[in-house]
Amino acid sequence: MYRGNRTAMNEKNKRESKVMKNISIIAASLIISTSAFASTQTYHDVTHKHVGDYQSQQEALQAGFSYINQLHHMSQSKLKMKLAATPESQVRNIIIDKSDVALKTVAVAPEQVKYRATVEVSYHYKAHDNNNN
Repeated sequence: MYRGNRTAMNEKNKRESKVMKNISIIAASLIISTSAFASTQTYHDVTHKHVGDYQSQQEALQAGFSYINQLHHMSQSKLKMKLAATPESQVRNIIIDKSDVALKTVAVAPEQVKYRATVEVSYHYKAHDNNNN
């Protein structure tokens, strides 16, 4: 009878050990996958670009809209550099949400007026943080 109880205890210990091993593997997998997904975030930003000063309003508007057109045709790597997205993270999928041209009248001297074109660009992007904090 003593031997039978010992065999039953060994079988029970083996089953408990196997269950604990499976629970440990599942827990480790969840921790790893959760940390991988938690570090990717979407960021929204706005930037302003002074395009230049021009003799006429029409020239200033053309320069502003030309700059916007260039942005819309840039590769993702060039957009990252132009829009100064966070350098310490892996930036992906930059999307321009809205862009506007604003004109400002600037007096550079008495009776000498120029038109300053400034482009405002609203955009968002996804980034994976490289810091292992």
